[in-house]
Amino acid sequence: ANIIEVSTEELCKEILISEIFIIATGSRPSHPSWFDANIPGVFDSDTILTLKRLPTQITVIGSGVIGCEYACIFAKLGIRVHLISRHQSILPFLDQEISEHLTFRMRNQRITMRQGESVDKIEQQDDHLMVHLVSGNKVTSPVVLVAAGRRSNIEGLGLEKIDIIPEDMGRLSVNENYQTNLPNIYAVGDVIGFPGLASTAMIQARIAVLHAFNQLQSEKMPTRLPIGIWTIPAIAMIGET
Repeated sequence: ANIIEVSTEELCKEILISEIFIIATGSRPSHPSWFDANIPGVFDSDTILTLKRLPTQITVIGSGVIGCEYACIFAKLGIRVHLISRHQSILPFLDQEISEHLTFRMRNQRITMRQGESVDKIEQQDDHLMVHLVSGNKVTSPVVLVAAGRRSNIEGLGLEKIDIIPEDMGRLSVNENYQTNLPNIYAVGDVIGFPGLASTAMIQARIAVLHAFNQLQSEKMPTRLPIGIWTIPAIAMIGET
């Protein structure tokens, strides 16, 4: 709990000893069991930015913030979009009225919504990809974007050796001062999950450092956080639904 081993670029091992550690390793796109990055045309929300040519159609799997944002972007570029959602409504954490209004606006942009559907597998067929759904339905397009949430970057940290047990998607559980179950080890930013914003991560880190050095007084993370979702049209919210 007070020692880490670091591998340098020269492949040397260095031992660092400290009273306090802050884990801020971020997150990466989550890959479900059926995700295969070796299939040409299958991308996640990071690798989609390496796309060299715009396709005529794209299938977006996932109706969270990232999936809906990308779906709107591609639709505005004139690309036919199929959006697959395992939920009956997109962005289910929103007020239902707003979610329904966004669904209406996205359909007007020629985004085909397939709600309440789960993916079974993705197969390559000639120059197209076939997305097989659990229901038996199939969706065909040359490009598939998998936006299945984000997973915390904790692999290789050896947290299991000091009894820090991650939650779903590798998220680390913390208290109001961003301490894990070991008081000298803090965690901030995407590695602890929601809201996963740069602005909130900065405040989390500030609170953690102040607490670690016994300088924390009245400063707390606000309970109401502004959230911006860059769909088309864009959505902003704060406080209760």
